[in-house]
Amino acid sequence: MTMDFGNAFLQIQYLTHTSVQLYSRSQWENSVCKVDKEMRGFKVGMALEFKDYIIAFPTIDMVFQPTLAHTRKELPPPHWMVLEDLLGFLDRLTKWIAQRKDGRSK
Repeated sequence: MTMDFGNAFLQIQYLTHTSVQLYSRSQWENSVCKVDKEMRGFKVGMALEFKDYIIAFPTIDMVFQPTLAHTRKELPPPHWMVLEDLLGFLDRLTKWIAQRKDGRSK
């Protein structure tokens, strides 16, 4: 998921046992925040507060990756769905192999 805030971009890769949940402000303040995380069965990895609602990333194991950047180009490339775009996946794979061979990998 990539969010455009105008002057910054936030990319969130919600991985194993992490999801996206939209709450009204009332639900957030009167339900989620008042229940102990041990009782509710999940932790809140990150939450974004807006005027009328909250976008939260509930997680069991805190396995998610947020990346903040000034431009969309600074964000890591999206993961390719192999079955949906085999050629795109193979192109990215060969570029990654070439970068590793040349010592430019992160």
